[in-house]
Amino acid sequence: MFVLPVQTAPLPPASFDAVLGVNVVHHLPLDEILPRLAALVAHGGRLIIQDVVTRDGLRHLPLNVMAAISSRLRWVAGRREGSRAVQRLYDQHGVGETYLRTEEVERVLTPFLPGLTVMHHLEWRYTAVWNRPPAT
Repeated sequence: MFVLPVQTAPLPPASFDAVLGVNVVHHLPLDEILPRLAALVAHGGRLIIQDVVTRDGLRHLPLNVMAAISSRLRWVAGRREGSRAVQRLYDQHGVGETYLRTEEVERVLTPFLPGLTVMHHLEWRYTAVWNRPPAT
């Protein structure tokens, strides 16, 4: 596995069996990055995008409470020297960022990745999986 500036790297189209984007697409214009990532996937290959969502409103309150408890328990269980500093940096990183709302993810991604599957996770994340059809 290697990491490159995907927007500008001279990568040949359809050259990767798997392309993975973890917590990156919300930093980039979706109408630019999604076609770029999809174009890199070989026929029969797979694109997996894992990113952050916003879940606001009363209907999401029970799930958000469970997610907050889960997140806090994970933090307490993994607490080590310096973890508060890491948490502060992580919190600063998210200031001013905007994310897709849970109900927007599939609608926004589908025009670029028809037939994708979206799975929502407890702690404000989703995973979108798109399989590029095999060559005919």
